[in-house]
Amino acid sequence: MCALISITQEPDNILRIDGLGRELVDNDALVKEVTETITALIDNDGLISGEIIKVYGPLSVPIAFVLAHKLSPLFKTVAVYDPRLKNKYVVAIVNGGEYSVGDLVD
Repeated sequence: MCALISITQEPDNILRIDGLGRELVDNDALVKEVTETITALIDNDGLISGEIIKVYGPLSVPIAFVLAHKLSPLFKTVAVYDPRLKNKYVVAIVNGGEYSVGDLVD
């Protein structure tokens, strides 16, 4: 892979996605890179599972599906950043816990 994507877990349970949109690359290549990157992060204990993960960064629909598939078994709640909601994350996946789909979290 050409290492266009950077995925890191930051404080406050934020999964930061960087690199999308810097170069014109088709989703067929990007989903492979995102899958490899997130899998390596999980396999090397670089992603700490828990109650909630908040995904921050630009995402195409295919990449969002890859992340949903990989993250939903590890976290009770997956929320995605929406810049139109003034620094809020929208809960998109719930596997129990205190949140409901559609909740807004900081």
